[in-house]
Amino acid sequence: MKTMSRLALSALFTSLLASVGTAGCECPTGETETLHPRLPPANPGGSPAPAFDPEVVTEEECLAVCGGGFSDCYASAIGNVPAIACVVPFDCGGAGRRPRGLHRFVPCRAADRSAPAMASPAGPWLARAAHLEAASVFAFDQLAEELGGLGAPPQLVARVRRAAQEETRHARVVGRLARRFGGVAPPARVRRRPPRGVLALAIENGVVGCVEETFAALVAHHQAERAEDPAVRRAMRRIAREEAGHASLSLRVGAFLANQLDPRGRARVERAAQRALARLVHAWSVDPDLVGPLGLPDSATGRALAAAMGQALLPRSSIRAGSRGAGPSWSFARRDEDEPVEAERGAPGTT
Repeated sequence: MKTMSRLALSALFTSLLASVGTAGCECPTGETETLHPRLPPANPGGSPAPAFDPEVVTEEECLAVCGGGFSDCYASAIGNVPAIACVVPFDCGGAGRRPRGLHRFVPCRAADRSAPAMASPAGPWLARAAHLEAASVFAFDQLAEELGGLGAPPQLVARVRRAAQEETRHARVVGRLARRFGGVAPPARVRRRPPRGVLALAIENGVVGCVEETFAALVAHHQAERAEDPAVRRAMRRIAREEAGHASLSLRVGAFLANQLDPRGRARVERAAQRALARLVHAWSVDPDLVGPLGLPDSATGRALAAAMGQALLPRSSIRAGSRGAGPSWSFARRDEDEPVEAERGAPGTT
């Protein structure tokens, strides 16, 4: 996937929103567990087969198979065939970059007696979104530390740290909106994990950043344009602009990491991103009661937007809303070693 500026992504999002209609469906709750067959790695050319333990699953494998949003991942089996079990919470929206080690979201009830009762699903949805925005602060802080350890350009690391500051503001703003609808976001709790290698970091960025965060930015643009509640519309205008900047940042991070990988590693990142996009196209679902007040794309619209995003950013994508065909052909731009990372411009708080 080629890198794109925040302004270019915002223009693309506006075009995509104008091209997609609306429909409706209900959002499920809880978690789903799926099993994925896990075969021993190939040994081309007769070379010795890499070590394979069917009882042990690495974090790289979990990220590649389950994506960035899993709550649990462990070795299992389908009959006699080794498998990876992915436990993924249903997420009918949300925002920000989900960090690894994030504790499960447990909704709170508003303590303020003047706040409306949580009869509307908008309160819990906004509370979860605020929780994910707060969690994104941890994710960007971790990313900045890991990029610094890999020798990333100082401008890129500084931009990641600024994204963490922006997510702090997003969490505060969305948290206020949640309280208006009777919801309260619990503090984000994240288990500290050791630094990852380049491949694991690139896979997570490809899934959580280049796919999921880019789609979250597209959803935020939809809310900024179509939310019936004026407070939601106002809040989402700035958030949408800054989330588009974060999506652009994810593409730049992906380009930097691609330079550190061999062709086999880059292919693994591409396959993980393909699966993440396919999940979005097939699984996006929203309570119809949220469509009007919060401006969320309903189920059919969200899936169509995900497919259109894949088509726009991945021209050779074969994914369509409602289909289960092959994944898109995903390609991260590989930045030449001597090409500098462009410094960010503009006043603090803008992208």
